[in-house]
Amino acid sequence: AIILSSLGRPAEALPKVEAALEMRQRLFPGDHPDVAASLNEVAHTLQMFLNRPAEALPKGEAALEMYQRLHEGDHPDVALALNNVAVSLGSLGRSDEALPKYEAALEMRQRLFPGDQPDVAWSLGQLACVLEKPGRAQEALPKFEAELEMNQRLHAGDHPEVAKSLNWVGGCLRDLGRPADALPKFEAALEMNQRLHK
Repeated sequence: AIILSSLGRPAEALPKVEAALEMRQRLFPGDHPDVAASLNEVAHTLQMFLNRPAEALPKGEAALEMYQRLHEGDHPDVALALNNVAVSLGSLGRSDEALPKYEAALEMRQRLFPGDQPDVAWSLGQLACVLEKPGRAQEALPKFEAELEMNQRLHAGDHPEVAKSLNWVGGCLRDLGRPADALPKFEAALEMNQRLHK
């Protein structure tokens, strides 16, 4: 299934991840890390590869609930499942429900991974995107800027994550009516993308 998805054939991958889930549910009745992982994988395939959030959401929620029962307190799997549920909720236009999940995932990752870490940077950016959409760009900007700064520390030189972060900061500054501040960010992102895609 992983290979099929990486080859751009997620419709063929889905029956494989669903079969793995069903087999694990028969092998491990009740709560089990492998069952939770399979629930998460089915949700991820439906959401990220097939854009079917209405089907992804119940699988993602089941994975989150199982991980929360399996792991007391903070755990990377719980943070990942919180993020996945938030993505599905956001895709369904339920940003008010997605926002607390993104916030909880970010806070958990910050406790789990003090300092610079790719998952923390990703969570900062996703939370900022959700804040920006309903017109809360002023709250989103510090998150976008923190994500950019962390990605610049994590990735020396040109990197797609840095270019993406530059674009996001530029877009937020533009939305705040600050085009003169936005322009250098957009220019830096463009130049970096041109170097990356020579």
